[in-house]
Amino acid sequence: MPDRWKRKIIFVVLLILADPWLHASGNTLWKVNVGNMGYHTDAERTIVRWRGKYVVIGSVKYTPDPEKNQCIVSFDPKQPLLVFDFIARKHVPADAIGRLEQEWEPPYWRGSPDPCALDKRATFDDSPEALTSDLAYHSEYDKNRFVVLDKNHHEKYRISPNLFSCWSGCITSSRAGNRFALLDTGQTLGKWITNHTIDFLADGVDTDKKRIRVYNAKDGKKLYQVSWVEPKGCCRDRLPLGPRVAFSDDGAMLAFLDDEGVLRVIGISDQ
Repeated sequence: MPDRWKRKIIFVVLLILADPWLHASGNTLWKVNVGNMGYHTDAERTIVRWRGKYVVIGSVKYTPDPEKNQCIVSFDPKQPLLVFDFIARKHVPADAIGRLEQEWEPPYWRGSPDPCALDKRATFDDSPEALTSDLAYHSEYDKNRFVVLDKNHHEKYRISPNLFSCWSGCITSSRAGNRFALLDTGQTLGKWITNHTIDFLADGVDTDKKRIRVYNAKDGKKLYQVSWVEPKGCCRDRLPLGPRVAFSDDGAMLAFLDDEGVLRVIGISDQ
């Protein structure tokens, strides 16, 4: 076998065996395994929110608001709640955060269809969605592009989220409006090979990887990226990652809860 083919085979094997956590940038400031604290995530209800110095993990509660044709989203007081003081890097009593109402909800988050909407089809139409107070977005699905628009709905810039992104279903922005994150799924090399050989005739595309990418809202510059391989058998029927990702108020940090119950806080710079 020629040496160049041997090198290619070794490279492919290294890709398959690579560490499932792949960081492009960013600095891990703190992490904690909430599973070791006895907290078990719920695929349909677990959410992560950040206000001030507190990062909170709990279960979502939906209260219908007929006037706005949407849900009021809050933490369910009847379900377990974990509150962390990020400044002190410690777990604190739940009563430290006071109210559990809608002020914890991100100002712009696009997730699965609103369960309180009267017309479920209207939650995912082709009209632009708010990204920040000054920007909107829409997805060109046929071209694999995520397009950001200015106040007049003129194109400002575009991002290619790759084929397996859940573009309009997995987007969250900082309260400051300076950053946003795209949360998508994809395939490892091994899964790609399986999808194109053994499962070639299967309906849909099977994915086994998650990815978070953070962008500067002003110019679309990518500031941070992380991806990981889902643990085997963990995530087949799980909802998008969006509810488990939250920016700090100023957008300088990002907290997310991964598939194995580890809460990570990442510092993100503009460099």
